[in-house]
Amino acid sequence: MSQQQKTKSIFGRIVHFALTLFLLASAFAIVVFQQQIRDYATVFNYKPSAEIFEITQKISLTKEAERIFYATDPQVEGAEKFNENCTNQLEQTTVLGCYKDDRIYIFDVQNPELEGIKEATAAHELLHAVWARLGENERASLSSELLREYARVKTPELEQVMENYKITEPGQHENELHSILATELVNLSQTLENHYARYFTDRTKILSFYNSYNSRFTELREESDRILKDTEALKSQIDLEVAEYQLEMSNLNANISQFNTWARNGYYTSQWEFEADRAKLQSEISAMNMRRDEINSKVDYFNSLTQRLNQISIESKQLTDSIDSRLTAPSDI
Repeated sequence: MSQQQKTKSIFGRIVHFALTLFLLASAFAIVVFQQQIRDYATVFNYKPSAEIFEITQKISLTKEAERIFYATDPQVEGAEKFNENCTNQLEQTTVLGCYKDDRIYIFDVQNPELEGIKEATAAHELLHAVWARLGENERASLSSELLREYARVKTPELEQVMENYKITEPGQHENELHSILATELVNLSQTLENHYARYFTDRTKILSFYNSYNSRFTELREESDRILKDTEALKSQIDLEVAEYQLEMSNLNANISQFNTWARNGYYTSQWEFEADRAKLQSEISAMNMRRDEINSKVDYFNSLTQRLNQISIESKQLTDSIDSRLTAPSDI
């Protein structure tokens, strides 16, 4: 074999080896980054609706998060379509959104008192899509951090929420924590803040949206608790004062009856003694009338508190009904 032929043979083997390496690397990249490739392909021809675009701008997504969000083809839907996509027979609480089959659905809440609810829901569901795209190692590491942070910040209310998820979303504890901590709690660990900064340029905006709508429920609940406490204390006070009033009124009526009997039977031997006893009874009657007015005033206040409590119950139900997609209007005849 000539030197020229040897050179060509070596060059051919090198080219073949390089091409094989390239094909293997390409195949590896496709396997490893197939979700990202799919996302880019989906987003390339995607055009968000005006409302989805507005939500995207409001929640201040990074480019990576925006790509993931748009790749899920997010939809804001009325009750009927939303229920078709987000039905969970085990769900006992209100569902505001869902991430299903790599799609995001957001219930179209129309109540103006709950401004920010769709934005907060969008951020929550986006983070489920993020979770689905994390590698196993990253998800495992993040799960440990989420559990540590949950142990630090958990409240009875949050624990109840997570207990509910055990029923409705079994096996998704860390996944749900990943969405909840980011969208509802401040002052997280630096590790989590750094993680969420990959997706939100300003996480405080998400918290503001959550607090904007959730504060209305919180205000009503706290006012209701405060009124219940006040009415319980006031009722005990009224019951005690009424019992004392009735006893003293019974004694006063007996004294009045005795005075009238004495006056008729000539008991009094002087006008001065008669007028003195009469004046004493009139003073006691005036005092009892004042006590009755005071008790009636407390009863009126108690009734006003009860009326406000009933109004809070109505307002709370209206708010809850407005975010419950299951309460659909009847069909037209």
